[in-house]
Parts: sequence; C-alpha cells; structure tokens
Amino acid sequence: MEDKSAKPQIHAYSLKFFVLLVFLLFCVQLSAQRFEYEPGSASRKALKHYKAAEKAFIDRDNLKTVKYLSKATQADPRFKEAWLLMGDAYSDMNKRNLAINAYEKAISVDSVFFVPVYYLLGRHLYHSQRYHESVRALKTFLRLHKGSNELKLLVENLLRSAEFSVWATENPVAFEPVNLGTNINSDDDEYVNAVRLDGGVLYFTRKFLDDGIFGASPVLTERFFFSMNDQTGWTASSQLVTNWTVTDFMGAMTLSADARSLYFSACGWPGGAGSCDLYKSEWTGIQWDEPESLGNRVNSPQWDSQPTLSSDGNEMIFVSNRGGGLGGSDLWMSIRLPDGRWGMPVNLGANINTTGNEMAPFLHPDGKTLYFSSTGHPGLGGADLFVARRDVAGRWLTVENLGYPINTSGDEINLVVDAPGRHAFISAIREGGFGGYDIYSFELSPSIRPESVSFVRATVMDAESGLKLKAAYTLTDLDSGSTVAEGRCSLPDGSFLAALPSGRDYGLHVTHKGYLFYSDNFALANEDETDPYMLTIKLQPVSSGTSLVLNNVFFDHDKSELRKESFDELNKLTNFLNDHPLVRIELGGHTDSTGTEEHNIRLSLERAGSVKQYLINKGINPLRIKAVGYGSSVPIADNLQEEGRALNRRTELKLVD
Repeated sequence: MEDKSAKPQIHAYSLKFFVLLVFLLFCVQLSAQRFEYEPGSASRKALKHYKAAEKAFIDRDNLKTVKYLSKATQADPRFKEAWLLMGDAYSDMNKRNLAINAYEKAISVDSVFFVPVYYLLGRHLYHSQRYHESVRALKTFLRLHKGSNELKLLVENLLRSAEFSVWATENPVAFEPVNLGTNINSDDDEYVNAVRLDGGVLYFTRKFLDDGIFGASPVLTERFFFSMNDQTGWTASSQLVTNWTVTDFMGAMTLSADARSLYFSACGWPGGAGSCDLYKSEWTGIQWDEPESLGNRVNSPQWDSQPTLSSDGNEMIFVSNRGGGLGGSDLWMSIRLPDGRWGMPVNLGANINTTGNEMAPFLHPDGKTLYFSSTGHPGLGGADLFVARRDVAGRWLTVENLGYPINTSGDEINLVVDAPGRHAFISAIREGGFGGYDIYSFELSPSIRPESVSFVRATVMDAESGLKLKAAYTLTDLDSGSTVAEGRCSLPDGSFLAALPSGRDYGLHVTHKGYLFYSDNFALANEDETDPYMLTIKLQPVSSGTSLVLNNVFFDHDKSELRKESFDELNKLTNFLNDHPLVRIELGGHTDSTGTEEHNIRLSLERAGSVKQYLINKGINPLRIKAVGYGSSVPIADNLQEEGRALNRRTELKLVD
C-alpha cells in the first residue's frame, strides 16, 4: 500500500469528466437540430462510421472510436461533429497534439458551431506550453459564450494562468539547479523535507519498492533519510533509524529548529483519527522515541499531512482536506498552547488557499515567509511553487509564483530554503536526473528570498575538565520577555542549535546543575545578521571566586535605573540564588573611562545597587548580596574604541565566601 502522506495525488480538474459532459451536451445539441448540409453518398457513408464511433466512445473504446472517425472524416472532411468527437477521444487518450489538431479541424469547418471547443482547445494548448495560442482560444470562448457562469469562471481562471505563463516564459527568473548527486539521489523518488538550521544536515524521504521478506510481493514504501554536509559536499545518505513498533505508511517529515523534534504524517496507524494523521517523536540523545499522535484537536477523520514548524516551535502549518476548507487540500495552522498541546487549526484563508490543492508548506525560520505548492493559483500547469509573506499583524499577503523556469508545465511540489535565505532545495523531475524526482539546489533570486536568519550553535562543557555537558538553554526575546526557544544540548556532537531571526534582541541563558549559569545577548533588532554565532561555553562549577558578566543587564546612558530588558536575566539570577541558598554574591558595577573617576565610581555603585535592590524585591536576603562600584579601574578591553568601551560597561557577578 502506497503512503500518500508525502506527495498527495493532485486532484486537478478531471478533463475526462468534462469531455464526457461536453459530449452529452453535444448529443443534446445534435438531437435538437439538423445538419447544415444535405448528406450525399459520401456523407451517408461518413454518418454510418460516425454512428459506430459514437457507440464505441460511449463504451470507452477510444481506439475503435478513432478508427471509425478517421473513416468518417476521410469520407467527409467537413464533418465537424466527427472532428469534435475525435478531439474528445484523443483527449481521453491523453494525446494532446492529436486532440488539438482535431479541434482545430472542427473550428476550421465552423468557428461558432460548438463554442465550448475553444475551452477544450485552449486547455490542451496551455498544457502543451503553447501559451499564446491558449490565450487566443480562451478569449474567443469568452467572447462567444452565452451560457453557464460556472463554465465561464472555469475558463477565466485558466485564462489567468495562460496569460501569466506568457509573461513568465518571456521574463524568466535566474535558475541554475544543481543535482545533489548519487549520495542523495537514486533511480527512486526523493522528496526534500528539511535542512538543519546550520545547513549541516539534509533530510528527505525516499519512495521505493520494498521487496519485503519471505518472498512477499514488493510494496511501495517511504523511509526517512539524511545526508551530512562536510567540507567535500554531501555525504552518502543514511536511513533515519528508529526503533518504532510501526514504521510503515509514513512520510512528509519535518524537524524543529533545534533538530530535537520530528513531526511527520502516518496513515492507518493504530489509534489514528483518520486516513493520515500527524505524529511527533522526540530525540532522547540516543534514539527517536515512540511517536505520539498530535491528538484530535489537530488530526481529523480526513487526510492530514505535510507539517512545517516555526523556528520557535509555537506554530505549525500543515495540509488537510478536512471540511471547512476552500477546496481540495488547504493549508491550516495550529498554535501551541501554554500546556504544550496544539490548539484547534485555523484555515489560512482565501489569500493562500484556493479551490484547487495547496500542498507542501515550508515556513522559513524568519517566521514571515511561506513557500508552498498549489494547483489553484495562476501558474504554468500542474502544481507550481509559490511564496507568500506575513505582515506584522499576522496577515498573509499577496501570493507570488516563483516564476519560470523554477516552475514548469509539470508538477513542482517541494521546496525548502536555508536559514540565510540564499539557497533552496527542490524536488523535481529534470532532464539528466537519476530517475523520478531528484533533489536539486539552486540560488534564489533576490525578489523571492526570505529575510536572512542567523543562528546560535553552542557546545557546553566543564570549564575545568572540558567534559561536555547536556546543559539546558533558554533563548528569550528581551523586549517582550517571551521564550523564543528552549531545550538541551542534544545534537549528536553535544551542541544545541537555535534560530535568531532579525528584528529582535535576544538573551541566552545556559544552566547545568552544580554550575554557575552563563548569559549572552544577540542584538539583532536593528541588524540584518546572517553570520552564525558559534560558541564554546565553559561553565564554571559553583565555588567561591568564580564569576561571570551579566550580559543581559542594561542601563540607559549615564543612568542607574534598570531597563525592562534586564528583568528576564535578573529573574534567572533569582532562581539560581533560590536553588543555591548558601551562595553569597558580589555585584560589581563597571564603567568605561569616559568622565571623571569620581563620577564613574558613583555611577557603577548605583548600578550595582539597582541590581541588588531588584533581587531583594524578589525575596533574596540582602545579607547574601554585596554591591561594589569599581568605576573604570578594572577594564577588560581597550577604552580607545567604542567597541572596547561597551565591553567595559558591565555588571559582573562573583561568588564569595
């Protein structure tokens, strides 16, 4: 049984159904009128073959249909009804060029005999990439059509795609895809799922025939794979090994920004809510634990699949064909609740979703840029890739087609973009590939790039022994005080990873039992930073004499009142002191060398005193805290440059007897 979670079947408008509908309308029209010519001996022969063709078409025998119609049109080349039916038969056989030729023959005999033929012709021309001709045929239909508004709407939508395709092919975007090679791609289908925040690992799904065991029949199977990015390129891929009790019928995976949480879709699993449901597995540091369903708030009795997560882990966008949508499959979003559960999904609305199918969402770590695949927005045929951007109010704005030749007349269904926003990975069928869908990388044109996102990757160790520690970390938005990311050092190399989208200032806090905590900050509120922060953090055991700089304690220029951005850091210091009730501390205020030393000593003492008073207000015994003003007497950098002076302006914590 094929897992349908990774690549859903594209439920495009059924041309076969429409052809049958047109044929029935055509028959009604024939019964209501006489032929416009007097049938002679040749025409009587043609009519005989045509009647046989009608019967064969109703019996779904297209080969016989074409055979009889060929004889009919040979006997009477102006037999327009025969040319129309021949176009229908070739359409049913997916022989576009022959269908186009037959419909054009019918039009050449009588250009207004059956107006819907212009839609049928325009659709085939569109899917044959003859976009200019398609536009002409569809406009002719709209000029002549006097009937169903529903059919008119259908043609108008197709015309928008045909006109866009004319423009797109005449204004191509930069696109130089590079096949990632045999270390990743094979003669099976590969679908890109995620690239780790630091670009070090690529995750993808491979669909292949599994021979099974004991002579069982081969089964189309999907498995998760990954490849490491080292100095020589992508390494030979390996299967993502799990010890789950159920491993069949799963796909469409993604990972959280810290690579600790794996989200995916699985179909028909025990306890599931419907055909395919969303599940989560956590990395324990040794293995991926047994998956848990995301529950009936998220999962429905219908098809739910293809999740993507925001970099802070608090938003999930996924695909579902549940009720309440706008058509086929739609994009839905769920918000993580304070208790860790996911809230009721909300449809992303008509700016994103259409009456077609929206699929394969990828929310960039910037939290504002969404890439997805759609059959409903104007495109070049099949499923195209699109980008939408979110404003500060959370509204998704105008959807933009990624352009030609990224999109083609075929199906483009998967796109993932790296954190800096310059390079994308796409699953596509391209000439010169290794078979089926392969994964390619390419550089994005500036107009379709997301905002650049930096990240912090840190290894935490004992300052004395160098032993790596599975420390806990918290990344905080200093302005709002909200937690942006939290977790533990759990990557295979003992590090942790967190996204740093531009536009905010962040405070980092790292803790481990028995050690003095570590703090740092990343000022990105007014910066467009892409360079990563690669840290080696050495935690010091809790003992007298150890010290650290409180990097997230802030004051205005020449002031001693604490800024609100300091509160999160000082709350964490309060927690540390509560956890270590015997610890006593010295708070040392330091300034740069600007101004008189008398002024600097007074200012530094007042600043240390403000920190002390905050801790006292939080319930810490004042006898445990000593505030000292050092002025500019203990610099840690050169005071000649502003960068050095900024380092010298600090509040330092020291453990004392």
